[in-house]
Amino acid sequence: MKQRRIALLLGQELGYCRGVLSGILDFAEEHHMDWSFRDGPSHRSFSDSLLHWKPDGIIAHVFDREFALSLQDFGVPVVNVTLTIGELPFPVVDVDHSEVGRLAAQYFLKLGYHNFGYFGSANAMFSRLRESGFSEILRQRNIRVSCLHDGFVRETPWNVDWDRMERSVRKWMKTLQPPVAILCSNDLPGRHLAATCRHLGYRIPQDVCILGVDNDDSECRMATPPLSSIALPTRAIGFQAGTILHQAFHSKRLPAPDIHSIPPVGIIERQSTDSVLCMEPRLERTLRWMQSHAAESHTITDIASANQLSRRTLERLFAQVLHMTPLQYLTQCRIEHAKALLRNTSHSIAQIGELCGFPSQRSFNQHFRNIEHLTPSDYRRFAQSK
Repeated sequence: MKQRRIALLLGQELGYCRGVLSGILDFAEEHHMDWSFRDGPSHRSFSDSLLHWKPDGIIAHVFDREFALSLQDFGVPVVNVTLTIGELPFPVVDVDHSEVGRLAAQYFLKLGYHNFGYFGSANAMFSRLRESGFSEILRQRNIRVSCLHDGFVRETPWNVDWDRMERSVRKWMKTLQPPVAILCSNDLPGRHLAATCRHLGYRIPQDVCILGVDNDDSECRMATPPLSSIALPTRAIGFQAGTILHQAFHSKRLPAPDIHSIPPVGIIERQSTDSVLCMEPRLERTLRWMQSHAAESHTITDIASANQLSRRTLERLFAQVLHMTPLQYLTQCRIEHAKALLRNTSHSIAQIGELCGFPSQRSFNQHFRNIEHLTPSDYRRFAQSK
C-alpha cells in the first residue's frame, strides 16, 4: 500500500475538532492505512508550510473562504468537516444541523416552555440551519422565536469585543418574557449568555433555560451553572471523512462536493436545563414523578392516582400546558431512558426495551424510530462513535 501524506487542518482548541481527529485516526488504524500525518491550523498562515510539505490529501475544518479556495491550488483531495461556508468545491461531512435545531425545540417543548429564543451567528451556515430547524418545529405550534445574531466565533481570540456582545445580549434579554428557553448555536456563546444572564439577575434555569451545541466538556463545565448541550457524532464525522479521502485515492479522482450529514447523538443534560418549568405546580410534580418512574409498568390511571389527581384532570393539564397526552410524554421519558442505556451499557436492544417498560422489542423499535428518526441500533452506533 502506498504511503500517503495527510494534512489535518483542524486545530485542537475545539472539542469538536479533537473528536473529529480521533475519528480520522480510528479509520486509519482500523483499515491499516499507511498514512503520515501533519496537523496544523486551518488558517492562511499555514499555507507556506503546507506547500513545502506537499500533502497527498487534506482534511480541514474550513471556516475561511479565501483559505478554502487556496486549498484548490494543491490539486489533491480535500474533505471539509464543517458546514460553516456554503458552495465550496469540497465534500463536507458534518452533523445534520437542521435536526440539531429540531431536537432542541422538541426537548424544550417537552419541558413545558412557551417562550423561545435563539442566539447564534447570522454568517455561519451551520448556525442558520440550526436556527431554521429550531424555528420550524415551533412554527408548527404557531410559536415565534426571538433571535439574536452575532458574528461567528470559532474559538476565543484575544481581540473579541466581549463588552459589545454583552451589551447586545443585555438589550435582547429585556425583550424576552421569562421563563424562556434559549438554544445557542454552540457551547461558547451559551457560556457567555449564561454569564450575562447571571449578571442581569436572571436565575438559570428557573428564568432562562440554556442549551448549547457540541457538548464540549470544558466549555460546558466553565459555564455557571454547567451547560446542557447537544452532543455531536464527531468521531463518526472523522471516520467518514477518512473514508471519503481513501476512496478518492482509490478512484484517483477528486471527490464530488456533496454534503454528508450524520444525525446528532442527543442531549446531555446538566444544570442549565435541569428544571420542569410549568405554571401549574401539580403538572410539574407529575412530570418529575413520570421521569423518575418511566421504566415501570404504570397505566395513566396509576400515574394520576400516585399524584393525587383524577385521570381527567391529568389529561386536561397535559393538553392545556404541553399540548400532548400523558401517554405521549411517558413514551418520550422511556425513550430518553433508553438512549442513556444505549450510550452507556452493552445491554442488547431487547433488554433495553424491556428495562424501559416497552411490552415488546417491536414496540420499542417503533416508538424509538417515531421519536428519534433512527433505529435503536443506529442510535447506539452513532452515540458510541462520539
